[in-house]
Amino acid sequence: MFHITIINILEWQEGRAGKLTLNDNDNTSERNNGLVCLNTLKHYMVKDNSRMALMYKQHDDRTDNANPTAFKEESLVSEDITLLMPEDVECSELEGEKWHLSNVPAGQSNTDPDFGDIFLNRLFLTKLLLSECIDTTFESLIDPQSLSIPIRYFIGMLDKLGKTYGVEQDVLQSWKNECYATRVWAPLIGKPDILFDVSVPAYVGPCMDILKQVFVESFTQTAHKVNKESPPQKLLFHKDIPRYRKPIGPFFIRLEPVTDKEFWSEMDEISDKQKSELRFSRQSALHQLYNLYIGKYKSQIINDLEDIEEASNIKLASKLEEVIKLMEETSTTC
Repeated sequence: MFHITIINILEWQEGRAGKLTLNDNDNTSERNNGLVCLNTLKHYMVKDNSRMALMYKQHDDRTDNANPTAFKEESLVSEDITLLMPEDVECSELEGEKWHLSNVPAGQSNTDPDFGDIFLNRLFLTKLLLSECIDTTFESLIDPQSLSIPIRYFIGMLDKLGKTYGVEQDVLQSWKNECYATRVWAPLIGKPDILFDVSVPAYVGPCMDILKQVFVESFTQTAHKVNKESPPQKLLFHKDIPRYRKPIGPFFIRLEPVTDKEFWSEMDEISDKQKSELRFSRQSALHQLYNLYIGKYKSQIINDLEDIEEASNIKLASKLEEVIKLMEETSTTC
């Protein structure tokens, strides 16, 4: 019983001799020491904005019996996904090893697929499907109206420090970019389960890491260059990152300053809300803060509190020493 299958053919409709079918492997392919270079658009000298057409052709299985070799050559054209891998041993022996943009290193077989190229294509498709959601999220993160009072207060504090110590504007901008993008949002974008009660599957983690790196890259001031060694996020978003960077400068300029009174009022409101809505354990939080920060850097923290005039006036350093002593006694008795 014979079957008719449909194969895809890419046709260049503006070739030098009229319409030309673009094959991955033909008589004009570059061959060297048993290696066959798969044809590219550059090989056919196809120019930008050329007219192309994806044609469909019926293939009758009866031709396999009439001319098996011809079908093997035809199948190389029809299979556009497994081109970098020989279809079988006979075809591999007949045509030799194949390579695409870079030659196969000596002693390495080309039968192993380059999964990086396959995954990159899938990432591009996923990015296109999620582009609207990604753009909306990034736009909301740089909306001055939606920025919380504590973050605005912190950025304003950086401005005051820069003005007090005569910090150059470029350095001050780097401070803001680093703190807001890297310290505030990058951890939450990369691991949303830190803030939300959600389960992040293992295969979603790398995708969230790419979005995190793109957001951080949007806040950098270095030139955005792409080459074949660039990480996936630069390849996926190399056209989007310049667009993301444009509103960053105006974003910090448009931030409304926050007074000390507004800041502490907001913190009190947040604290009261936590008490009423959550079962918050002060003892557990204190132990975590002590183990993560105070226990490791107690000497530096105490010295800084003694040097800061506001902290020195209310004797924060001595109060912290009492807390440290109490924590050490508690850990000893436990």
